[in-house]
Amino acid sequence: MKTKRGQGRKIKNFSLLSSKKGQEEMVGFVLIIIIVAVILLIFLSISLKSPNKGQDSYKANSFVQAYLQYTTTCSMRDPEYLSVQDLVSECIKKETCLNEEKACDILEETSKEILEKSWIVENESLIQGYSLRIISNNNETLFIEKGNSTNNYQGGSQKYIKGGKNIGIFFNAYY
Repeated sequence: MKTKRGQGRKIKNFSLLSSKKGQEEMVGFVLIIIIVAVILLIFLSISLKSPNKGQDSYKANSFVQAYLQYTTTCSMRDPEYLSVQDLVSECIKKETCLNEEKACDILEETSKEILEKSWIVENESLIQGYSLRIISNNNETLFIEKGNSTNNYQGGSQKYIKGGKNIGIFFNAYY
C-alpha cells in the first residue's frame, strides 16, 4: 500500500509541474507577441511620420509644371501673353515687355504671387517655408525664399533648353 501512496504523490507533483510549465510557455508566447507588436508599431509610426527628406515629390513636381505653364502679364507682341517658361527666356535676354516693364520684374512679381497663394507659410501651417531658384547656364536668374528651411523637405525640378540656354527650375517645400 505504501507504493500506491507514493505513486499518487508523484502523479500530483507531475501534474503541478506540467501546469506550471504550460503557464510559463503561455506567458513567454504572450511576451513574444507583445514585443513583435511593439516593433511593428514603431516601424509603422516612423514610416507614416517622416515625409520624403530631400526627395522629389509628386506635389512639388506638379507645382513646378503648373508654374511654368502659368500665363503672365508680359506680352512681346499683341495679343500673345507669355507663359512663365517663356518669360524666363525673355528675362535671361534682358528683354522689356510691351507694357514697358522689364521681363525679370514681371517674372519676380508673378513668381512671388503664385508662391504665396500656393504655399501658405504661417506659424501653425504644415509648410515651414519654401524656396524657388531659376538658374540659366550656371547663373542665378531668380531666387525667392520664404520661411524656414529645414532638413525635412520635398522638392521638384524641371530642366529644359530654350534659345540655346540650359535652364533649371528648382523648388523645395520645407516641412
